[in-house]
Amino acid sequence: ASPQSIGLGRSVAACACVLVVGGLAQFEGAPEATVVPGRGLDILVAVDTSRSMAARDLSPDRLVAARILVESLSQRLQGDRMGLIAFSGVAHLQCPFTADLSIFRRYLQQLEPGSLPVGGTDLSQAVNLALEIFERAGEGDRVLVLLTDGEDHSGEEMNALGKRLKAASVKTHLVAVGSDLGEPVPDAEGGYLRDRQGRPVVSRTDRKGLDAMGAAAGGLVLGLQPGSPAADRQKAQNPRRVRIACRLR
Repeated sequence: ASPQSIGLGRSVAACACVLVVGGLAQFEGAPEATVVPGRGLDILVAVDTSRSMAARDLSPDRLVAARILVESLSQRLQGDRMGLIAFSGVAHLQCPFTADLSIFRRYLQQLEPGSLPVGGTDLSQAVNLALEIFERAGEGDRVLVLLTDGEDHSGEEMNALGKRLKAASVKTHLVAVGSDLGEPVPDAEGGYLRDRQGRPVVSRTDRKGLDAMGAAAGGLVLGLQPGSPAADRQKAQNPRRVRIACRLR
């Protein structure tokens, strides 16, 4: 069967970001992006670089799949600025806002799992830094695209983060990266991370927490996930496509 197309769109202030995703919940393979150019957007991309983003339930792994998606968007934007945050247990401004998106893509390609000094996935670190950057350096309408496998966060915590983003007039897109079923996390030696009982550490996407955050922010929650068995069988005939559009309303 052909990939299912899903249209998702909401407006914020003068701008709207619309993501039309072919087989979004079953994304696999290189995405293709089509963009209706906008004006005056400050798009801050926050990418989870925790060790679990090395899990291989997406090809070749979660972080590379996330990078491909972001790069597809950046290559088709015109007249907008992008900035990049890497986060795990801490957050780091990888690339300040720039209209030169070739520079943005250069920093994007440098993201690697486990590259920051503190492990884990602390979304509050990413949100705190994003709000600071919007206040300090923002010029246009505020858009945050946050890509993460989530892991476990309390609903109250995620709700509070979403409310802060909404109060700051940030249009929020949350992208849940990876499988709900879970995937073992590779280690640096070619094996898998193991817990104290010697069992492989399995990373599962926390869609529930991201849904709570997205609802509180008035934003969108999307999935970057492996294909279903039926979709995988048809992969050669029906490659997955992702179309991302930013437009003014």
